[in-house]
Amino acid sequence: MLTKVRLKEYAHVRFKEKIELKKGKLLHEKLQEAKNEHMIFVNACQNGRRENVRHVLKLAYIDCIEYKNRTPSWLNSFFCAREVYPKYKNLINTNHSISAFKDNKSFINNYNARLNSQNQNPLSKSVSETVKTQKFKEPVVSKKQSQLNNKNLTKGILQTTDHDINQLRFLKSQYDQQLKHVVKITLPSLEVTYSPNLFGDPIVRSRRENLIEKQLWKIRNLFDKYQPIAASDLHHLESTTIDLSSSHSSLASGYKNFVIESFTISEEGEIKLSNLNKTPNLSSFELFKTYSKIIKH
Repeated sequence: MLTKVRLKEYAHVRFKEKIELKKGKLLHEKLQEAKNEHMIFVNACQNGRRENVRHVLKLAYIDCIEYKNRTPSWLNSFFCAREVYPKYKNLINTNHSISAFKDNKSFINNYNARLNSQNQNPLSKSVSETVKTQKFKEPVVSKKQSQLNNKNLTKGILQTTDHDINQLRFLKSQYDQQLKHVVKITLPSLEVTYSPNLFGDPIVRSRRENLIEKQLWKIRNLFDKYQPIAASDLHHLESTTIDLSSSHSSLASGYKNFVIESFTISEEGEIKLSNLNKTPNLSSFELFKTYSKIIKH
């Protein structure tokens, strides 16, 4: 019943009687979208196709519910941030591959000296970077404007607390430990390694910042691709499974798989999987033994 109500709301918002078209979108394109959605619903109900059932349930329990109503506030802030750097840069651990050359202390010392010089003066470039970009001049920034930029930068950093960073790190570990057993998932790292350029110098600061930002977007894309549902909705889906399996066997498989892949995220960042995941999985040998016993009887 809840699924039906949600889907009606979804259809009403997306395909109203007075169809509001976006700029450049033709009427027949909008009608084709509605037809495609209708066919997905039909295939889900009549044929019980797994991918169609999952699509319909995703509409009802993920797409119809705002992200902020399914996640803690600190996760929603990260998910909705227009710029993930510098507010969340401390989420990423960094290291330099040059540190592996411990025996060549002179080389490492020169590298660190160049790195410290870059950190003290963000606009400084290595020899190779200067050669590559010599025809492009950096815009002249006044001292007053530079101070204003630094002030705004500090303000942005203060908006994200150590608590938020720690919670995101813990949540990432939960994705590593919990979800990889449920779905096929590629997990980005919370670490970035800087390699020197062809001249053996540190890459410029802007390049290092870009690498951190790129990794942050990978993590956010992970949270976007595998989204939680509300705790009350997971409870509803679990309690409905038995009734659905007994009366609509064609839908049971797709429904059960959606529930198995569903999870919630607590305020502390803990992932709670569906109770259906707690059913023990038998190994191939155990299945063979069980099957043999059934045959004998």
